[in-house]
Amino acid sequence: ITGDYRAEFERNLDKYGVRANVLVTPYDTVTAAKIWASKTVGLLFVDAAHDYESVSQDLRAWLPLMAPEGYLILDDVNTPGVGRAMKELLGDWETIDTTQKMGILRRKQ
Repeated sequence: ITGDYRAEFERNLDKYGVRANVLVTPYDTVTAAKIWASKTVGLLFVDAAHDYESVSQDLRAWLPLMAPEGYLILDDVNTPGVGRAMKELLGDWETIDTTQKMGILRRKQ
């Protein structure tokens, strides 16, 4: 997170009292997933570029790290690239809710 977004993000971490639960890393998502590989992820928010390649790269990096009952939130599910990645890579995930832009999914048991 850079520039004005970083400052706003930092203020919101403090405002909502969640700073201790958030790890901010200066890495691209694939590198971050490699660093995170020894841990399990219970909630993942993906807001990649909207093209299929970017979204599928993020999902392929992070899905193996997801907890068995983990949740995935995808932004911009209404775009062709995100929609295609969802169809191709999330067959074992259940859609819990969607809005016009966001999708909340959970791994099927």
